[in-house]
Amino acid sequence: MFFRRIWEALEAGGFTPYSIGQHNGVCKSPYVVIKDDGQSPYAGLPINNGLIDIMIFYPFGGYSEVEPYRDRVDRCLRSIRELKPTHIITPIIIDDDKKAYTTSIKYQIRKRRN
Repeated sequence: MFFRRIWEALEAGGFTPYSIGQHNGVCKSPYVVIKDDGQSPYAGLPINNGLIDIMIFYPFGGYSEVEPYRDRVDRCLRSIRELKPTHIITPIIIDDDKKAYTTSIKYQIRKRRN
């Protein structure tokens, strides 16, 4: 349910979203990968924090554009009320296989346990 909402919000914001493992080849233009990052219990209640990792790939040669691009992705996703920032942002690193700079932003979604 939330995967689709995240995907649609990213597309509406002008970003190119992919699910994990879906993008093939090197990074020729910026794109965003949506990854389920597991769950953790929430304060002894019958609720879990679902974790979502939004991975950003930006082609080599545009290092100075990675942070502004990441900030635009973050502003776009904050339009989803249930998606809460964890304030965890990974450093920008190099992905040699994709020929890209990469970083990620983590979010959480509260979910009732079954």
